[in-house]
Formats: sequence, structure tokens, C-alpha cells
Amino acid sequence: MDVGDVEVQIKQDPTDDNNYRLHLGGKRVFQWFKEKLQSLKQTVKNSFRIR
Repeated sequence: MDVGDVEVQIKQDPTDDNNYRLHLGGKRVFQWFKEKLQSLKQTVKNSFRIR
């Protein structure tokens, strides 16, 4: 899995001016990692043909 050219941003929280959020590839960091984990699981499942 390649994540070489991911844009990293720190954005101000729209609900709280005193807080900031980390974004990777334009998505909140937790959402980005969740999607990468799902992709990895699918790749492993397909590689080993697990049912």
C-alpha cells in the first residue's frame, strides 16, 4: 500500500475556534486511517482468498 504523496493539513475546527484538526488527503485523520485499514483488509482477504 502506497501513501507517499498524501497532503497533510491542520485546519481550524469549525465548531471551536480554539481547536484544530489534522487532515490527511483532505480527510480527517481518523477517517483517512479507517479507509486505509479497510483497503488493507480487502487486499489481504483477496490475497489469501479468505471467506
